[in-house]
Amino acid sequence: MPQHPVPNPWQPPHGGHALTTGLLILFMVSCAPIDRSTANTATVSGGAADSDRVSLWFATDQNPSSTRLTFPEVSWDDVDALLARAEDETRLTRFPLSPFSSQSQSECSVGVLALWFIEGIRRNERGGYPSNNPLLLGPHRDARGWLADSEQNREAALAAYREWWEKVEGLSVPERAALDPLAGTGISWH
Repeated sequence: MPQHPVPNPWQPPHGGHALTTGLLILFMVSCAPIDRSTANTATVSGGAADSDRVSLWFATDQNPSSTRLTFPEVSWDDVDALLARAEDETRLTRFPLSPFSSQSQSECSVGVLALWFIEGIRRNERGGYPSNNPLLLGPHRDARGWLADSEQNREAALAAYREWWEKVEGLSVPERAALDPLAGTGISWH
């Protein structure tokens, strides 16, 4: 009687090698540590109107496009500079997205991105992805889609973040982080 080989559960069926390899590479890239040693390492100007680190990140002519795809190393010292940038409606097509997001996003304004970076500081002391995407969802719904919604909600979110920043001045980091700038606004991050 001929013996049939026992199927190996770790070996994909015929033709599945490319898919398995692709998924493995995707997993490895999304879990790989990010080398931030050369990105955004300029000194912070102590909360001045614009920090060197924030200026460097947003400077399209000086910033390599690969740096734009990682969440910048921002800190509480950068909040003033980021709030100043939050009025900017300039559209970017290269910006960080959480590696865990399944939502594709083709563009984001500098203003929304600056507020997202502040939220990243608030939720993760050294900065990090505060949500899947830099999209402000809330009471303003635009038939043109989420990007338009986000821009419509940016002004109200900016006012809320400015009010929050004035309130938390002088508080400890845990106290600052505990207060949600968007509480009661009907706006949230995607």
